[in-house]
Amino acid sequence: DPVLGTVNFDFGTIAVGAPDHALDETDRLESSISSAGAVFVYTLTNQGWIQTQKLVSKHRRIGDALGNSVAICGDNIIAGSWGGDHDAKYGNRMEAAGAAYIFERKGVTWTLTQKLVAEDRTPHDEFGFSVGISGDYAIVSAMKQDTDSLDNRIPDGGAIYIFYQDKNGRWSQTGKLAALDRSQLDNLGHAVAISGCDIIGATIIGQEDGKDANALTSAGSAYVFSAAECRNVAPCYQPKVTPGIKTPKDKTDQPKSTALDTKPKI
Repeated sequence: DPVLGTVNFDFGTIAVGAPDHALDETDRLESSISSAGAVFVYTLTNQGWIQTQKLVSKHRRIGDALGNSVAICGDNIIAGSWGGDHDAKYGNRMEAAGAAYIFERKGVTWTLTQKLVAEDRTPHDEFGFSVGISGDYAIVSAMKQDTDSLDNRIPDGGAIYIFYQDKNGRWSQTGKLAALDRSQLDNLGHAVAISGCDIIGATIIGQEDGKDANALTSAGSAYVFSAAECRNVAPCYQPKVTPGIKTPKDKTDQPKSTALDTKPKI
């Protein structure tokens, strides 16, 4: 494929996004849909890394760009589709509002289990431009979203949406993050990552430094968010322990604080 999306690795598994890929999982020419996208899964075997599955979305559309961003944690893969037009029920078309897809591993097979969209989606948000997952939390950026959680509007300020997986395995939106000092065209969420209770989101247009001074055109910045009373300590993988080899015990993070606090800008 002419354009490669992101690559993400978890113990023994690699997920590779191909947003310009046209064929579905059958690889038949008649399934071709321009830039519908796909995610290729590779598994480590005794013979090395081999492709074991190809993941695509349901109701593929031209320009969905599935796999523009991917992340994997344990038995879950999340893949962004920033060009997606339709909501979670595959209706209510809004051009490039975006979406993200959750694939769950059951046994050795990955299955599409849920489509995520923003509750306040609008056209051209590009939700799904960057994604991350850690334990029971997933994050999805919409770098052209205009509003923060209080509906204050700044064009293309960008936002990061938080999703939580309940005990029944369902994901639901629980929060929306924006920079406190955001400005027009910041595009927060150009890249995002999550580990445990900490989230980082990058903006390529941000101009001020960590003290909101010393403006430099398109210098860029990153924002770190941490959660209150966070207990998201589930590891992304459980390493295999070979008899006779000692491994350090996992350390459980102490609960932090329920609201989301913004740490200093980097």
